[in-house]
Amino acid sequence: EDISVDKDNKSFVLENGVLYNADKTDLIKCLKSKVKGEFSIPSTVVNIESGAFEGCSEITAINIPASVSYISDSFNGCTSVEAVNVSKRNNSYSSADGVLFDKIKDYLIFYPPKRPSSSFTIPESVVWIASKSFNNCDNLESVKLPENLMNIPYAAFMDCDKLDNVVIPKKVTEIEHSAFENCSALKNI
Repeated sequence: EDISVDKDNKSFVLENGVLYNADKTDLIKCLKSKVKGEFSIPSTVVNIESGAFEGCSEITAINIPASVSYISDSFNGCTSVEAVNVSKRNNSYSSADGVLFDKIKDYLIFYPPKRPSSSFTIPESVVWIASKSFNNCDNLESVKLPENLMNIPYAAFMDCDKLDNVVIPKKVTEIEHSAFENCSALKNI
């Protein structure tokens, strides 16, 4: 719930509810009780550490600057996010309609749970989707998976309450544990 950094600490800094390393190149943790609404990552940040936004259920949008070159498993529990926006000058990541991808769009990293659309077609360029990438997508009723998708990872669509139709492409060779857990409306695969 809360973190404090001693004023004499030379390794870390806490600013507006966000913990960074001293030179603010690593975003370590956003405090879920302090960070709300639209959040713009500072242009000094290069790395977004694992779990950095975990549980930040009141963030509605995340803006990623050109400086970010590494994003770990960072967005689990960001249940109010409507869009992730990436600077067009970023060399590692991109976004399309608020969905986070790597730069060449062969890897889907995060689909915002509160994105208003009820259906989504994953671009055909996507070969991989991240674990938990579609968690808690309450508006999502159908998703079209790309033909070159190789696997459906751990908890990829967990808690998508309205998801009722999925077609598994022919190149998928593995569906990992909990991929469709708690998808209570799923009637057709």
